[in-house]
Amino acid sequence: MKILFINLPYDGHVVPTIGLVQELIKQGCEVTYLMPLDWRDKIADSGAQFYGYKNHKKLSVQPVNARCIERLGVGKRLEYSKV
Repeated sequence: MKILFINLPYDGHVVPTIGLVQELIKQGCEVTYLMPLDWRDKIADSGAQFYGYKNHKKLSVQPVNARCIERLGVGKRLEYSKV
């Protein structure tokens, strides 16, 4: 079985998944983890295959872009809630 992990790039989100990743690999699963490049060593130590990308902070620009489009009157109005 092939499994892909995608997570937020913070210790509190990633570290709890490492044991699960290791167990899945031990049971014969092929595990891939997608994270920013600076997480390469921590993920590689888990045994998972690592795929990286340069900058996760660009992902946070998407809601800002959506609001700009909204102001231009293109598309439906999008609602955002603060968590």
